[in-house]
Amino acid sequence: FLTIPGQAASAITLLTVLLHWPAAPVFLLVSLLVIAYVFMGGAISAGVAGFAKLLISFTALLVFGAVALSIGGGFAAFQTQLPAKYFSLFGNGFWKDIGNGLGIAFGVLTTQVYVQAVLCGRDVRQSRIGTIVAGVGTTVFGLGGVAVGMFMKIHEPNINPAQALPLFAAHYFSPVLSGIMLGAILITVITCAGGLALGIATMVTRDLYQHYIRPQLQDREGIVVARTTIVVMVVLGVLIGGSDVLKLIINYSFLALAFRADAMLVPVLVAVIGPRLRLNTAGAGVGALVGGIITNIGWNLMVSQGGAVVFIGLAGS
Repeated sequence: FLTIPGQAASAITLLTVLLHWPAAPVFLLVSLLVIAYVFMGGAISAGVAGFAKLLISFTALLVFGAVALSIGGGFAAFQTQLPAKYFSLFGNGFWKDIGNGLGIAFGVLTTQVYVQAVLCGRDVRQSRIGTIVAGVGTTVFGLGGVAVGMFMKIHEPNINPAQALPLFAAHYFSPVLSGIMLGAILITVITCAGGLALGIATMVTRDLYQHYIRPQLQDREGIVVARTTIVVMVVLGVLIGGSDVLKLIINYSFLALAFRADAMLVPVLVAVIGPRLRLNTAGAGVGALVGGIITNIGWNLMVSQGGAVVFIGLAGS
């Protein structure tokens, strides 16, 4: 759930820059877009529309990044005008940055929505190709965004960091071209938020409601429960994302993925590697989940905040 506010904050920022609307209508529009996307297609529409969206989004980030480097004087010019820590993988400290990086990797491995995306593939080959394309594409996508962020840090340092990309597009591209590219990125953000809400709804409906409350759950009732869950999760996510609680969008991802890693990585590894081990029990699984989360939160509150806490949480798990 903590990843939904990050996606919602991105969508809110994009629409605010594009439409110049006040907060309330933008919040409502983002909520409606995410809910409509899931209700009208869900995981299936993600596959059908995903390839075109992927191409346009990746192309947009590549173009934005190339233009930022070109008009900014290139990588060498960025190095002379920005602090050295911006060009190091460990610029914020080794343990913090390695913790954030591995926390994301571990979190992705144990996140239901990513597993669901792989399971929804047409066959094993398609799922494998999709996974590789996502990994390579996300790296390229990210580098384009980094170039734009560095350019805007130099040339427009007083803006809200979340608005760097849409403002770059608005200030340095024609309205039609920037609109098309930002529209594709907006669609990506909306579908990501929708996928997360769909994953939560699947777990609530199948793993909680049907398993513990209504074993004989009928399809119609299941749809009502799932859609109610989606609406609640999306509205809460948009409200939190728009409230600027964590200041930077990336903080939501770090926090959410670290929680997932600390809760689920150890139980998943035990279940996959040693299904016949005596450790592989429901009690041990719940204990590892609770231990990881409590240790993570306790360390954050009482010792120090930062990426390295993911290792403390894994030790607790």
